[in-house]
Order: sequence, then structure tokens, then C-alpha cells
Amino acid sequence: MDKPNVFIIENDQDTAILFRKTLEWQGFHCEVANNARDALHYLVTTVPELILLDMHLGGDISGQEILYQLRINPVFDNTRIVIVTAFPQIAEFVSHLADLVLLKPIDVTQLKTLVQRITNLEYAPKHLLYIDPITGLYNQTFFETRLAHAFERARRRPEFLFGVILFSTKIANQPAEALSETEIHMLYKQIADIFRIIIRPTDTLTRTANWKFGLLMEELSQPADLGIIEDRLRASLQKEFQISAKTCLLQPIIACLTYTQQYLQPQQMFAAVEAALQAAEAEFASRIPPKIKTE
Repeated sequence: MDKPNVFIIENDQDTAILFRKTLEWQGFHCEVANNARDALHYLVTTVPELILLDMHLGGDISGQEILYQLRINPVFDNTRIVIVTAFPQIAEFVSHLADLVLLKPIDVTQLKTLVQRITNLEYAPKHLLYIDPITGLYNQTFFETRLAHAFERARRRPEFLFGVILFSTKIANQPAEALSETEIHMLYKQIADIFRIIIRPTDTLTRTANWKFGLLMEELSQPADLGIIEDRLRASLQKEFQISAKTCLLQPIIACLTYTQQYLQPQQMFAAVEAALQAAEAEFASRIPPKIKTE
């Protein structure tokens, strides 16, 4: 196997030099960035086969944020990522998104072991572990990881604003059982394609369960932004969908919540918006006239 090109993102120059020299001695081609902004600028035009990513880069952009940016961008589906950190708790938090983890301090022996593991690994898109196989959207595990990271950013930056939208869909013109499983999956895919047009590249969209979806929106300028997206979602779903020879008219039920400091944990905020969605679903069900039995 040809040795991959390696991109080293490490703000400690001595550590970066150690990484680079050790890997170049083994025949790898290496590039280095000592801060997050230089790293992101490089990644706009280059797709390395392997990235060594330090979690603590200093400044406003952390290694975690770069890791998330890489994993939500399909351009980097085949890029293997090794995270480097001195904090085991951080490694545990994001290890499911990385191919390997190195804990500092790191010596030459560890790097040589890393080289052996790199050359023995076959490419396997890591992102498939947290992708919903039906829609291609992210699954709830990845969504919850991103939500936890948004909480961390909000604690560091008081001006950072984000929100969560949960929504379910009901078929208004026929019972759901009128569709086969294959037809339901086709409908999910059509819904997902519509969402991709509406959301920004930095938003995290997930299918949380049957007929239920979630959206995490970061870097909001004001709380009203969430309502604008809610209106767009509602308008885009209130249309006829053609599935096989059947016409499905969807009724979206939506709940949204903007982050405030009253939410101490991401689970608390997610539970609050879930409760709001359940209340909206109950209110919607109360408006449906009961079916009249016929003999």
C-alpha cells in the first residue's frame, strides 16, 4: 500500500517537529499547521489521507471543532484521523469519531507503533458508524455528541447561541400502514433531501427515530433565527410526496428551543424540547376527528 500523505495539526512546535521528522523518516510526506485557522485554510484545498489532530490548539477553534467539521464533510470520508491529547477524558469523549488515539506525552516508540498501525490499516469510512443507513443523515449518537460540544462552546463564549429543532411527520391523507416498509424508506429519503437544501453546511441534521428528525443549529445571530428555519421546514413539508403510485400529504409537527443558561446539561435541553414535541403531537392528535365504525 502506498504510504499516505499526513497532515499534522499541532500548536506545540517541538511536538509537531517530532511528529514530522519521525514520519518522514518512515517515508511519509507531511505538512504541518500550528493553529486551527491555518489548518482549516489548508483543508479547503487539500484532502490528506491521514490527519494527526491535537485537541488543544489555543484560540477560538479547538481540535474538537475541527474533528466535527471533518466528520460532517463527506469530502473527508476516507481520511483517517488520529487525535492527540494530554487529557484522557477528552479522548474518551471523542474517541468514537477518531480512528486512533494518542495520549501525550508521546515518544518516538509510540510514533513508530503508530506508523505500523497506519500501514496495516485498510481504508474504512469512519463516518458510517454514525450515519443513518436509510436517509444518509446523522444518527442520534452523533447528534448528541454535537449537542454536548455546543454546550462546551456556549460555556466558553457567552455570545455563542445555538438551538435545537425536533419534528415529527404524520401522513395526513392516509394511514401510515398503507405504505410498505420500502415505501416508507423512500419517503424518509425524500424528506432528508428537502432538509439538505434548507440547512447550512454547519448544521447537524439527524433522524432520531421512525418519522422523527432533529436539527442542531449553531452560531445563531439571534433567537428569532430558529423560528425562521422552523417556518421553512413547515412550508417545505406541507406538500404532496409521490411514493410509487401513492400520493402522501405530510403534516409536520415541530418544536424548537434556543439555548439559555437555565439548561445545565445537554440531556436536560434535549429532554425539554422532546417534551415540547410530545405536547405538540398530543395537541395535534386531539384535533383529529374519531373514526366512525361501519358495520
